[in-house]
Amino acid sequence: MVAAVIIFIFLWRIRKKVKFTGQLFAYYLILSGFERLLIEIIRVNPRIIFGLSQAQIIAVITISAGLIILAFKKKLPLLTGMKDKK
Repeated sequence: MVAAVIIFIFLWRIRKKVKFTGQLFAYYLILSGFERLLIEIIRVNPRIIFGLSQAQIIAVITISAGLIILAFKKKLPLLTGMKDKK
């Protein structure tokens, strides 16, 4: 709960500084995945593969998705809405 509030505050503060569409979402994926990964280290769940639990695997996938978005969408401009250009 505390980590979620910290993530919210961070995202709220940087919301007006985004440079491309999807950047804020990518940061959310990375931060929430990292938070879930840390929480799952403390919890005792059955290990599935590579010594990771199912929730840890999902967290790694979430972090990876955020990093992929940051890497590939960085080249796209910020969409600010539908405006007619005449």
